[in-house]
Amino acid sequence: MWVELARAYATLGLPKPAERAISIALRLARENRYVLRCAARFFIHQNDLVRAHDLLRRSDSVRADPWLLSAEIAVANAASRVSNHIRSARAMLEGRRIGPFDLSELGSALATTELEAGKTKHARRLFRRSLERPSENSIAQAAWAQRRFGVSIVDPGVLEGGSSSEATAWAKYQDGEWQLGLEHAKRWLDDQPFSSRPATFGSYIASVCLASYDECAGIARRGLMANPNNFLLLNNLTFGLAQMGQVHDAEREIGRINPEHLPEQDRVVWTATRGLVQYRLGHFETGKALYREAVQLASDRRDRRRLALASIFFAMEELRARGSDGGALRAEALARCEGLPLPELDVLAARLRSVEWSRQ
Repeated sequence: MWVELARAYATLGLPKPAERAISIALRLARENRYVLRCAARFFIHQNDLVRAHDLLRRSDSVRADPWLLSAEIAVANAASRVSNHIRSARAMLEGRRIGPFDLSELGSALATTELEAGKTKHARRLFRRSLERPSENSIAQAAWAQRRFGVSIVDPGVLEGGSSSEATAWAKYQDGEWQLGLEHAKRWLDDQPFSSRPATFGSYIASVCLASYDECAGIARRGLMANPNNFLLLNNLTFGLAQMGQVHDAEREIGRINPEHLPEQDRVVWTATRGLVQYRLGHFETGKALYREAVQLASDRRDRRRLALASIFFAMEELRARGSDGGALRAEALARCEGLPLPELDVLAARLRSVEWSRQ
């Protein structure tokens, strides 16, 4: 009960009551597998990776329980720590005295550690072992590793079974099946309403891939309940509102973003979205200057993905405003799309080509 109460509080963006509830759960059942894993997940949500890892590594049960051991190794990786239980994990996995489902997440945790160390062949073998009878988490982890490291791991048949909403959402996105990708992203959000990742991903598909801006805003708002200061959710909400013509609401939402500690790749996105808002407010020269700044930032970083996206939306706004640079910006944006393996670029390029333009 206390764990579920903590989850409800976290989903509503109430971290202090959530922490009190999870602390009570830990006092009542400190060595309970479910309580420990949920508590660790809560502290990860609070960006306290060290506390999450300490909770798991100090458990008396961690060496004997594959579910706790897998979580401890995964959180150690996330916290840039080295797990002291790798040898125990390997022995447990090789012993085969435990069934494949119970070893599934342990295999994927070890596989991720091997990938990080550059041991691709061994990692692939461990991932495939973890998928013999996989949990949802092990499927999602294998799909993530495939995207992150470019290693072929996941049998498409595993994803088609739909046992992991996260992995299926990404697979449908990669295949250009936007509506199905969005539906699975919403299921992922239902499963993890406290996490920013499904809301970020779903709102991106809704806005950029489907031009469903009302859906984008709704998903972003839902994610912001649990993550009120999340940059990407605020950015996606701003984008959706601006595209729907709710410009002053968009201006208010982007004003909630604190740019002081934004990493460079996020600063590209933030600057471009500010450019969009300024265009929609009728401040065309300010909007143009901000988009040019975003394009330059992406170019300086050699970030071809963000360079192409910023260029496309810049061209769209200049064309919509009937600005003198519309034709040149469209040609430049389309050229920057060439050769990029980004699923949404074809639909965005088609949308850009369809924008009518006549110079004022």
